[in-house]
Amino acid sequence: MITYILLFSLWLSLILILAIKLQFFKKAVQMLPKLNSSIPYKDPLLDQNITHILTLPHSYEYHKESIVMVMSATCKLCHEKLDEIITKKKHLSHNLILYLESDDKIIFEEITKNISKKSNLIVFPLSKKQQHRLNIFLFPTFIHIDSQGIIKKFSTLADKAI
Repeated sequence: MITYILLFSLWLSLILILAIKLQFFKKAVQMLPKLNSSIPYKDPLLDQNITHILTLPHSYEYHKESIVMVMSATCKLCHEKLDEIITKKKHLSHNLILYLESDDKIIFEEITKNISKKSNLIVFPLSKKQQHRLNIFLFPTFIHIDSQGIIKKFSTLADKAI
């Protein structure tokens, strides 16, 4: 019987210690800075000139809006989306500029040949440095630019950019 009383008192003391620690934790959480969610996130590259990062063909200057599609050579979804864009001829209604990230030059050349068979799109190589400067970690990414090369919007496949 004494054993049960000791175990019960030990259990109560552990519950009491836990309650005290929980109070300290609540106070620590209340001292953290509050997140101001009323301010929407604005990408630091918006309203910046993309020509400081990428070399673009001059065709973007003749269109009100151009879309730079950044894709990876290993991204199956990127290739499917590009095929859809080409078959629906959306690349003609939107000035589409294509950048391909590939570590292997042979794969880059194969993909470029396949794309040139289907359309007149020119594929530009995307270096790791350019990818990091654009903060692109998700493929495909669509960058909307105006006729001066100013970045107006970043969108992903989920945004149905094109």
